[in-house]
Amino acid sequence: MPSDLALATRSLARQPAVAAAVVGTLALAVAANTALFSVFDGLLFRPLPFDKPDAIVHLELPRLQTGAEVNALRDRLTATPLLVDEAGANQGPLFEEGVQTVIDWHLAPASVTPDFFKLLGVSPAIGRVFTEDDESADASPAILGYDLWRLHFGADRSIVGRVVDIPGTIQGRPWMVAGVMPPGFDFPSGTNIWALSVPYRGQLPLPTLARLAPGATIEIVRREFPSVGVVPLRDYVRPHGAAALGFLLGATGLLLVVAWVQIAALLFARASGRTREIGVRLALGATRTRLVRQFRSEERRVGTKSRSRW
Repeated sequence: MPSDLALATRSLARQPAVAAAVVGTLALAVAANTALFSVFDGLLFRPLPFDKPDAIVHLELPRLQTGAEVNALRDRLTATPLLVDEAGANQGPLFEEGVQTVIDWHLAPASVTPDFFKLLGVSPAIGRVFTEDDESADASPAILGYDLWRLHFGADRSIVGRVVDIPGTIQGRPWMVAGVMPPGFDFPSGTNIWALSVPYRGQLPLPTLARLAPGATIEIVRREFPSVGVVPLRDYVRPHGAAALGFLLGATGLLLVVAWVQIAALLFARASGRTREIGVRLALGATRTRLVRQFRSEERRVGTKSRSRW
């Protein structure tokens, strides 16, 4: 009621220190929880921006000693009916470390197989993905991250198909821009330029990503390949993140509860010092309901002030 709000405002104005403490505590708790929940929403609750990400697994491969072991494992992985698609992705040294231009450009490269983008179900914003024909191209094909393209190539859409120089490239080889990925795509782990994997000493790279066949489960694949670590893509992208961030989410909720408890204790202590005022009001005919309504009006007034600050 307007009269209750006016009385609450006058009561708080008589003790500005108490009002400031309550408003500050509540505002700080709400702001901290809002900011942290925004982080949790992006890291925990939003699905990965891939096609059916729950069916994609990351393959943690064992250390193999000979080329024969590599070939045998690759043949088994590509031939098993448990996996319908395989692709490789490794973050390797394509640019000279410590070169200032590489640091200024924030280059984070990854070498991938031609089926990498197809497996994830993502398409470039402009241009195309890698093809088998790119393996024999004169210039090394590259796909740029959106921010790299915008900041260092002026968001030039005609760059697709052109040969460009990127500073710090090992052996100074030229790059042919095949495409540009959409904003926000930076898999794996902050990558902003993708190159095509090349055979190492005649050995094709082993797959590190795969998609489960219909009816297949991670447990079945693990039994079939006991030497290979099979990890859901979500856990690979956010290693141990769900448990850690879930704990932090609970901690922030507890912070909000503690803030409310502190405010309640402060208001109770303040109310206990108003015994004389309450006694006078009761003597003048005020009911208990009327007093409770006034205190609730004061709390709402404090909450309104804290929200107005944020």
